Amino acid sequence: TTLTMAYVTWPELHIAHVGDSRCYLARDGELRRLTRDHTLAEQLVEAHALSPEEARRSRFRHILVNAVGGSAKSVRVDLHSFELVPGDRLLLCSDGLTGHLGDAALAEQLSQPVSAEDSARALIDAANAAGGSDNITVVLAHFCRRQGRLGSCRRGLLPPPVPPLPVFGGGGGGSVGCVVG
Repeated sequence: TTLTMAYVTWPELHIAHVGDSRCYLARDGELRRLTRDHTLAEQLVEAHALSPEEARRSRFRHILVNAVGGSAKSVRVDLHSFELVPGDRLLLCSDGLTGHLGDAALAEQLSQPVSAEDSARALIDAANAAGGSDNITVVLAHFCRRQGRLGSCRRGLLPPPVPPLPVFGGGGGGSVGCVVG
């Protein structure tokens, strides 16, 4: 099992990560992957035995070398902290999304001037259209300042209340999580 968790105490972002789900930060039109996959394919890329493109197609991309509930006696949790700025977009997603959509497609969707919910649904729809062969989970947050508080990035309106996290993916079409504020 994998775990990618984000906790925000504005403006600080804290991430805990194990496995092959991912966390991305979109800022000023650029997408940055904040986590590293704990897979055999990723280790081969780091050892220069595979290119990143070869790893995307490799049979080793689903072999976890660090997982929650694995056979190892201990789990290595990657912990990271970053500073957020207004306008940032944070994406947490399963490999069901990134297995079908590359970073360029993620960056393109996250640059669109639409709500977090609309972006999340568009990402899930695109991954399903590209094959949708795995569970697709998307949790997306947009951070914008409006009148001294965090609010919606669209038209300066504050969003309606959203259900509390966690939001977990299920079989089939995927799940959407929208967190603002």
